[in-house]
Amino acid sequence: MAQRLLRVPGIEAVTLGGSRARGEHSPGSDVDLGLYYRPPLDVAALGRLAREVAGPHARVTAPGGWGPWVDGGGWLSVDGTAVDWIYRDLDRVQRSWRQAQEGGLTWHVQTGHPLGFPGFAYAGEAASAVVLADSTGELTALHRAAQAYPPRLREAVVASLGEAAFLIGGARKAAPRGDTAYVAGCLFRALLLCAHALHAHAGRWVVNEKGAVAAAGRLPGAPERFAERVDAALTSLGGGPAGLVAALDAAQRIVDDTGRCCRNGPDAVQRASVEQWPVVRGVRLRALADAPQAFGSTLAREEVLDDGTWRRRVEDGDWFLAWSAGRAVGVAALVPVESVPPAGERELVSVWVDPGHRGGGTAGRLVEAACDRAAAQGAATVSLWVADGNPRARRFYERLGFRPTGERKPLPRSPDVGEERLRRAAAPG
Repeated sequence: MAQRLLRVPGIEAVTLGGSRARGEHSPGSDVDLGLYYRPPLDVAALGRLAREVAGPHARVTAPGGWGPWVDGGGWLSVDGTAVDWIYRDLDRVQRSWRQAQEGGLTWHVQTGHPLGFPGFAYAGEAASAVVLADSTGELTALHRAAQAYPPRLREAVVASLGEAAFLIGGARKAAPRGDTAYVAGCLFRALLLCAHALHAHAGRWVVNEKGAVAAAGRLPGAPERFAERVDAALTSLGGGPAGLVAALDAAQRIVDDTGRCCRNGPDAVQRASVEQWPVVRGVRLRALADAPQAFGSTLAREEVLDDGTWRRRVEDGDWFLAWSAGRAVGVAALVPVESVPPAGERELVSVWVDPGHRGGGTAGRLVEAACDRAAAQGAATVSLWVADGNPRARRFYERLGFRPTGERKPLPRSPDVGEERLRRAAAPG
């Protein structure tokens, strides 16, 4: 379908978005396809294609038919599956990315978005999506660049906690009067701003309100029981003036705790020095113990290696460590590909992040640091191997621009299991 959509005049790229791109979907989840276009979009041709794939009653809107920010598209049913075509104007997407890099934080009125549609949402969608087809490579380049959450945007979103505190202070004047509607509105916005701040602090894009509180509660470094406390605060709203005051007190504590969490820096990624070989050994052995099925080697094989072997490993290769509060919480390594000339390709191996730090962008930062190093060494491409039966890892690497090559081999530790090489350009562009 993506290739057929690409033939519609105006459409330049197609992505898979939403829960299916994140690997969080259920069997009944919609399939969200982003249709990235430049005007004029041939709506008539797109409508004909919609009727071909979804039946004679299928309809698509003109650009802007669903509002100024959601834009337009079509709600289709294809072979019993809900498939949503969602328009995105590429020029507006690029502006969204530039503003995000500059730290621009704006909220826009849009039906279906009670908090407001964030101006950075288009950039976040491009970062989180799986690019299915791209006629020019423009969206693919943006997708790769946006894997690194802009530092200035992080600062701006975290700074919006000041607005959250102001809202709670203002709502306190209405609580004694029992103005539940006003207090509820203030609390909703204040608590959702907390969820956005936690995502920004973790370097994680979030583009709408649905599921944002629960997702924020799962982030590394979030306040303890964040989602449960938000639910409890909102539940107190029905208790009259006393209940409103209790809800505001609980919300203030959540805002304060969120601010304290956001004062801690996100996991930093650095190339390991030779002197850090004991740290590399320690985190590598933790990785093998935590996820033995994910690696070609085993804990039993590597825990008996002597100190000299570990030192030579770090001295001869490029190892990257993710750090949090002085502790290594992630690792990745870059090695030459034996069958390719040294300038041609590097291979990414041994990628692992501590379970308590997953979901906050640490793995992506490790991969991008390795790719940057490969590009600096003159390598044109970076490749890696993904074992069959590990769709989550495959989706993660595809979001970072890796694509299947068709090259396969048996997994060294389990020859009855296959694995496939994925490859991407070392430098985005």
